[in-house]
Amino acid sequence: LILFICFINPELFANERDFKKDKYLAYEAKDYDNCINNKYSAEEISEIMKNKVVTIYTNSKDNQSYGVGSGFVVAHYNKGTYILTNSHVIADSGSIDIEWLDGHKDKASIVIDGGGVVDNNDIALLKIYGIVGAPVKIKKESTKTGRDVIAIGAPFPLAGVLDYSLSKGVISSIRKKGTLIQTDTAINKGNSGGPLIERSGCI
Repeated sequence: LILFICFINPELFANERDFKKDKYLAYEAKDYDNCINNKYSAEEISEIMKNKVVTIYTNSKDNQSYGVGSGFVVAHYNKGTYILTNSHVIADSGSIDIEWLDGHKDKASIVIDGGGVVDNNDIALLKIYGIVGAPVKIKKESTKTGRDVIAIGAPFPLAGVLDYSLSKGVISSIRKKGTLIQTDTAINKGNSGGPLIERSGCI
């Protein structure tokens, strides 16, 4: 994510959903003050994130297996929508499909793959053509132990994919000099790549 942000102008980040207009949407840095001052209920956060969180389906190169994960929009740039997820979600994939909450589907390509399966390297950036959804707001400040958080993703039990599922918890601890966040929020297979959100509505 840091590598990606270094290459783009932050003014190109967007705050609104726009399926039709072929243009960049405005981003204003002052909006990030809301990551400190806003306090939303779980119900309100669910509404805020509906056009930001996606379910990711991958097919293996031999088309013999598929995987499910989650992701979230981080930017609109150069007629494309960029989605952050985990590297292990898209590992060994032959094709990647992005599904939005409204059922719309898009094909995605890999822009950056950290190639890891744990910790800091387990990150990937995907791109789909067109301006779709709305980027999340990402906090500049560190979170704190004990803070309420919500995870949104697509847990994958035996019964099938449960897309856009919410679970609540707290920040249990900050580990490894601030690079690892521990939470007691319920995280299941399929939640990988999804956001952990504070009550401010920011990631």
